Amino acid sequence: MEEFITLNWWHLGIGLGALAVLAIVADWMKSRVIAKTLGRVASEAQISLDDGPFNRMVLRRLAPIVPALVVYYGIVPALGVTRSEVQAGAEAELGRSPVVFLSGVGALAAVLMLVFRNTLLSLAASIQITSNDIIRIGDWVEVPHANANGTVVDIDLHMVR
Repeated sequence: MEEFITLNWWHLGIGLGALAVLAIVADWMKSRVIAKTLGRVASEAQISLDDGPFNRMVLRRLAPIVPALVVYYGIVPALGVTRSEVQAGAEAELGRSPVVFLSGVGALAAVLMLVFRNTLLSLAASIQITSNDIIRIGDWVEVPHANANGTVVDIDLHMVR
């Protein structure tokens, strides 16, 4: 029994290691081979890489899809199972469809968002204030409708003093 478990762990490790290597190779290929090939095709067709689907920013944002697709299609063989076993295993959590589990997680997330709504809004506002450099410590601020003015002393998660 112990030999069987050890053998399965070795197979699992080898399969996941091979998948990781394939994902790294796919990442290298997308950055080197695909970019050069698209550049060559665009130059031969006399298309500017700033137009339409050949826009450099579009290509940069779509590039992470290549290793993600390798992992998506390679994870089942790397684990040594078939698609039918994966689907049967997913329905064997309490004998229900995974949709039930996902809807429960969604409901829990909705409740947590209602409970922590103000904290999440404050966090988003704080990130926007710091990333967009809207206000700094030492700035003079006036809020006429609240009859408040003064120098910014501290910027916290929930308030600006």
